[in-house]
Amino acid sequence: MKSSLIPTFHADHRSGSLDLTERWRLSVALLLAGVARKARSRSRPQTRVRSDLLNPALWNAIEAPQGRLANRAWELARGQQPAWLLNHGLRTHAWAQAFGVIAGLAPDREALFAAAMLHDAGLTPAAPTPANHCFAVRGARYAASSLKEVAAPATLNLVAEAIARHLDLQVDPGDGAEAHLLQAGAMADVLGHRVQQLPLALRTHVLTVHPRLQMKEELCRCMTKEITLAPHTRVDCYVRRIDFLSLIRQAPFEE
Repeated sequence: MKSSLIPTFHADHRSGSLDLTERWRLSVALLLAGVARKARSRSRPQTRVRSDLLNPALWNAIEAPQGRLANRAWELARGQQPAWLLNHGLRTHAWAQAFGVIAGLAPDREALFAAAMLHDAGLTPAAPTPANHCFAVRGARYAASSLKEVAAPATLNLVAEAIARHLDLQVDPGDGAEAHLLQAGAMADVLGHRVQQLPLALRTHVLTVHPRLQMKEELCRCMTKEITLAPHTRVDCYVRRIDFLSLIRQAPFEE
């Protein structure tokens, strides 16, 4: 699948809505991705966990970093998000950092943590307007505004871009380690994508410390509301083209 086919949405996008051509392109990309996924499942053995991942570096990576940016993001998330969404952000950060260790990537740890904790701020009263804009774009704007006193402009851009792009179908490492890993971490926590590559002990630890708290149904409720308020967004296309709500409910996690 050529990445040029897939629409991308940056933090400065006017609304996060897909025009007709972008809706067609994303629909085709989803079809091709589904075909490729089925082909891989038939031709490749299940990915095995690498034994060298059971090391201190992996466990250290999933811990929340300390610093003005990380602390401010945590303060905002804790004050504005329900428990299930707060835990989703913490797990997303853990999965993202673990995947970073696997890939040998070195993201800005505070920027990635801030993006993980605020990537769904658009689903909360913190960033409710304009209601017809994509919630990821709303969240990116909110994060950039709320964190500007504790981070340099370049770092704010990393956070906002990662948040805006976390709903993109494809985010390559060349697009920025933070954006790439946030999208991977969010996909892991929402759909279970690639989590089997991580050590069972680490998965068990993260899910125990940050329980899911009926996240599947809570998130489906939010997605249903969003596609009503903000039609023609990426989420709307995912729900209509690949039954995104069913995929959320089928994720390999106990609630």
